[in-house]
Amino acid sequence: MILRNRMHDRKTVIRLGMLCLLLFSLVSWFGRYPTTDFWQGFIDGARGVLLGLSAGFNLWAVRLGGRSRCAAGS
Repeated sequence: MILRNRMHDRKTVIRLGMLCLLLFSLVSWFGRYPTTDFWQGFIDGARGVLLGLSAGFNLWAVRLGGRSRCAAGS
């Protein structure tokens, strides 16, 4: 419930996006060790999901930005 109220705050959404990007970077360390094909695929899939979530959260934060910064109408 607390997170639901904060999802309309731009800073919180940006922090979630950056957290997903950090986890995306850290998960690649697990792929360095010799593992089976299943775990290599799992790590690759987890990295893809985290990268997609990061992009989605950051685009959502831009959308929550509110007012436009360009002066096209002036």
